[in-house]
Amino acid sequence: MALVLVPMLGFLFLIIDIGWAVFTKGTLQHAVREGVRFGVTSRTLPGMGHRDSIRSVVVANSLGLLKGKEDLIHIEWYSQSDLGTPLKPGGSTPINSGDNIIEVSVEGFAHSPLLPLYRTGAPLFFTARSSDRMEATPPSGAPPL
Repeated sequence: MALVLVPMLGFLFLIIDIGWAVFTKGTLQHAVREGVRFGVTSRTLPGMGHRDSIRSVVVANSLGLLKGKEDLIHIEWYSQSDLGTPLKPGGSTPINSGDNIIEVSVEGFAHSPLLPLYRTGAPLFFTARSSDRMEATPPSGAPPL
């Protein structure tokens, strides 16, 4: 019994650990996709700017994984003509205006294994990223950042 039970439980916990890691990565990817979908419409939540609204949507769609870890969420806008350099606020047109590219990412999310059997227990670090083209700027203008 002991010769069979120990390896069987080891494999069972390995499957649970791998499943939890895949679930975490999928949840983070879903959350950033929803943040981009919200961001491209230039909508804002009541009392918030565009950046904070997008962060709130990402946290709300992360099933609690990002609660209290909002600093891991990064939001950048890029011009279609120069995709290599993020746009900075303060130019002649708002960085979150229509036809720019928005990118929402979660970088450096640490996932610790549930049961480190033969491992050191060092966490896995996940990054999830999504981007899309902003819709046309609303007649009222781009929302405040």
